Amino acid sequence: MKLIRFLMPLAVLALWPTGQALAQCTVASIQFENDIGLGGTDRHYTHGSRVSCMSENQTGDSAAREIADALSFRLGGYELLSSDRDVRYSVALGQTMFTPEDLTRADLITEDRAYAGWLFGSFGLVLGPREAQKTGSTAFDRMESIQLTLGVVGPASVADHTQKFVHSLIDAQKPRGWRNQLRNEPGFIVEYEQKWRTNSWNLLPGSDLLQVDLMPSASVALGNVHTYGSVAGTFRIGNRLANDFGPPRIRPSVAGSEYYEPDPDERLGAYLFFSVGARAVARNIFLDGNTFTSSHSVEKKNVVGDLQVGAVFSLWGTARLSLTHIIRTREFDEQDALNQFTAFSLSFHF
Repeated sequence: MKLIRFLMPLAVLALWPTGQALAQCTVASIQFENDIGLGGTDRHYTHGSRVSCMSENQTGDSAAREIADALSFRLGGYELLSSDRDVRYSVALGQTMFTPEDLTRADLITEDRAYAGWLFGSFGLVLGPREAQKTGSTAFDRMESIQLTLGVVGPASVADHTQKFVHSLIDAQKPRGWRNQLRNEPGFIVEYEQKWRTNSWNLLPGSDLLQVDLMPSASVALGNVHTYGSVAGTFRIGNRLANDFGPPRIRPSVAGSEYYEPDPDERLGAYLFFSVGARAVARNIFLDGNTFTSSHSVEKKNVVGDLQVGAVFSLWGTARLSLTHIIRTREFDEQDALNQFTAFSLSFHF
């Protein structure tokens, strides 16, 4: 019964009318991740794209608050998914793709990961800081999110067509092995995440032009595509730190968020950040292979680490621009080098 009680609100969230979500969009974001950038490679996690929309705070007896109340529970003396603060919902659509290192080979490369694509839609709740926390009257802010992602792995993800089309436009190496990609499989991921943001400290007495803060985070994901638990920490230095909880990223990743609440009177702002995180990986379909049919697989690493550095710019009180470089440890035994890729995001607050 507890499982049914947990899954029913998620099912309602998954069927949320997309038109209503777009009509109430407060923060719209677009993200691109690619390994060509500063990494200079074209392999493994090679590209990701995602567009998302987050609503305004849902007040009164809104469906979002009712879903949050249905999902809330206590863990010891700690209440999770409590709706006594900002409650927003988010929708997103994205695609990621994975390839072996040698794109010139048309045969199955048994010592490398398989070609694979993932086309997905996500539906979630974002529970932001309480009003009292926004004023800086507490030692830290806390943000929670719960997200259901549904999609398809395999040829139906059309990742092969996307990569071939883009490579033809930029005159890059044509990938020849997509016929060996993972088979079609519906996929789901349920992810819960918490982030904490300490109050910022002014490095210049009497001025908020240079501040620092810390943002630890923890998350857990369950599904046939990804199952993992992760922890991470982020150090930030700059100004306008209270506007967000870091830029959004395509999961799995060090925590970020669509959440963005700029002050329209603050025209410009910027900060640098440094993050480190680790995931304990129980399942990764892109390494373990298909769940229900036979497919190529490699021996995955059960612990994967991410290190990232980046910059965020707040512009005109409405836009947020971010650039992040990520170094990821080896994800499977046969992998001979670290992965590097660059993430770009642009958000607008309406």
